[in-house]
Amino acid sequence: MRPFFFLSTGLRTNWSVQGETVFIAAAALLFASIAGKLIGVQIAGKILKWEPGEASFIGWLLQTKALIMIIFVNVLLDKGLITSATFTALLLMAVASTMLTVPVVSPKLVRMKYWRYRAGTEREAERRLYMYTMGQSQRG
Repeated sequence: MRPFFFLSTGLRTNWSVQGETVFIAAAALLFASIAGKLIGVQIAGKILKWEPGEASFIGWLLQTKALIMIIFVNVLLDKGLITSATFTALLLMAVASTMLTVPVVSPKLVRMKYWRYRAGTEREAERRLYMYTMGQSQRG
């Protein structure tokens, strides 16, 4: 079922609508989306006293939203609430933000793996990883 949904979404995307304007709008939406999540998570990290880098890590993981966004913009287009140009810009923003996640998060995961290795025992590593992901990491 999913391949047909993505196929229909691709067929509905009109790449010739308003030329550069769509790409500029998509870039502006992408910037706003990333900045909003990162700033919001940074504020939460300060309030919860997270370790440096944790908020950024979580903020980037929140960028993976393409599937939900594609469904959402398809519904909006079906209901006539957005234009074809807006549909294309939102679709580009969703796909781009999801694609940016891997190159940004991968180096952070490598550092996390090193940290896990330094923890010694597997149980201690799991405890530290749990504490890290819960935002209550303890220095050890």
